[in-house]
Amino acid sequence: MRYEITDTAASMVLVEAGIGISPVTDLMLRLRQSRVDVVPLADRFERDIVAVVGSSARRRPTVAALLDVLAEQSER
Repeated sequence: MRYEITDTAASMVLVEAGIGISPVTDLMLRLRQSRVDVVPLADRFERDIVAVVGSSARRRPTVAALLDVLAEQSER
């Protein structure tokens, strides 16, 4: 069987229950403490991240800071 789940917690619960495997990021592991085996992959994977921001929110310092961090990370 194949499942497509976009919820981090649900993915981790399924893995913990022994129902499957899931690719995870360090952030996902920090957000939900889990007792699973983490197996580093030999190949590097990339993904696209898109930020959707309202035009007035873009001027807020916290939003601008987050967009800066995302831009810096995308250059790596």
